[in-house]
Amino acid sequence: MTSYLETAVEIAREAGALLAHYFERGISFGLKGEFDLVTEADHASETLVVERLHARFPAHSVLGEEGGLRDKTGEYCWYVDPLDGTTNFAHGYPAFNVTLALERRGELIAGVIFDPLHQEMFTAELGGGAFLNGRRIRVSTTGRLEEALLATGFPSRKRHENVNVHFFHQVAMSTHGVRRSGSAALDLAYVACGRLDGFWEFGLNPWDMAAGLLLVREAGGRTSTMKGEPADIRGAHVTATNGRIHSALLELFGDVFERVRAEYVEEVSDRTLIEAAINGMLTSLDPHSGYLDTERYRDMQVQTRGEFGGLGIEVTMENGLVKVVSPIDDTPAYRAGVESGQIGPGSPLRGGARRVAAARLACRYYCCWA
Repeated sequence: MTSYLETAVEIAREAGALLAHYFERGISFGLKGEFDLVTEADHASETLVVERLHARFPAHSVLGEEGGLRDKTGEYCWYVDPLDGTTNFAHGYPAFNVTLALERRGELIAGVIFDPLHQEMFTAELGGGAFLNGRRIRVSTTGRLEEALLATGFPSRKRHENVNVHFFHQVAMSTHGVRRSGSAALDLAYVACGRLDGFWEFGLNPWDMAAGLLLVREAGGRTSTMKGEPADIRGAHVTATNGRIHSALLELFGDVFERVRAEYVEEVSDRTLIEAAINGMLTSLDPHSGYLDTERYRDMQVQTRGEFGGLGIEVTMENGLVKVVSPIDDTPAYRAGVESGQIGPGSPLRGGARRVAAARLACRYYCCWA
């Protein structure tokens, strides 16, 4: 075990003990935005982890769930989720963990996932295998998708609008079942040790999956996007399996992609779709739903002010992410739309409002096809 992994194990165990203490005594929680929970335990754990990493590796960058990127210098970057499974934690549900992963020049080289309640320490090093409490682990040997048990997850906000509901339904009907633990890191660790046969999810952050993807690979599994391309911790979607069911799962995903595309997105050019998204996006945009093709549009920089369908919107598109800056709600066109009932909660989708809704759907679902 290298010094990097040894240090990560020590820090994860210390942070896990801190989380267990908070969990036992029970704590209140607040909100990050409208739906995302945050607790004092999140902040205390991240402070501990970041301080320990900086003390041991002062030249390394640290990208954390709560604190963002710090000291973006050097060839090494740590991805840290000080409390993966915050909603579970806040409700007293015993499924959460601390996860750390180290990337060197864009390649994951070490990862740790620690479940403090069950005292399970999952570790992996590039080329060194995957382990649970010091014992080598391997992925399952399930060879048929119909016999597989999988897991997935959904964002805290706007679950009913998330495209994953379609995939969840189809996979659940085609397998032994789908579990939702509320912790992507634990799901990936369970794939690595054979408790699950596969996992997929949309819109994860790098710190959610970095350690888990390395664990699965080192345990003999396979990782990719849901379209079979190389997995990217900054990508819009990811899947990980025991390898034996991977091709069948990707084939099923392909069928679902096509069904949902046919239902929600007209066959239009990329330019038309982007223009519609930029000019028609509503202010309730889920950040995870704004991703466009990360290869073709990674360097695109756009800023525009639109009057699409009578609803004034100012948005930016930067590094492949569409983001609403602010609604321009004092325009005559907007006020007229509200008065006429074409714009507003519960109003019928007529005229311009229909186009706004269509553009919103187009952008949301296009992120999955890119």
